[in-house]
Amino acid sequence: MEEVIIAMYERIYQVNSREEALLGLESLKRNWEKIYPELVESWRRDFSTLTTFLDYPEQISSSIYTINILERANRQIKRRTKIVDVFSYVKAIEKILYLTS
Repeated sequence: MEEVIIAMYERIYQVNSREEALLGLESLKRNWEKIYPELVESWRRDFSTLTTFLDYPEQISSSIYTINILERANRQIKRRTKIVDVFSYVKAIEKILYLTS
């Protein structure tokens, strides 16, 4: 499941225009809004900030999003959630996400 969500993120981050990123966001919404409504709402709310790299030429935009703090946060989340096979409830994972940020 984690791989699927990462693939959805890539549909937003590995694009050359805001329109393509919006298509990726719509795909994320369509596939995950019922399961992860907070995740989708967060992306919708912060979309313009998260896609600021698209305002720059392609030569430097890839550098901007790959060194983004989001990359570091994702690594921390993966590291901390990898040791837990099953989360007993949603608040448990939210607590881990809060503590890693």
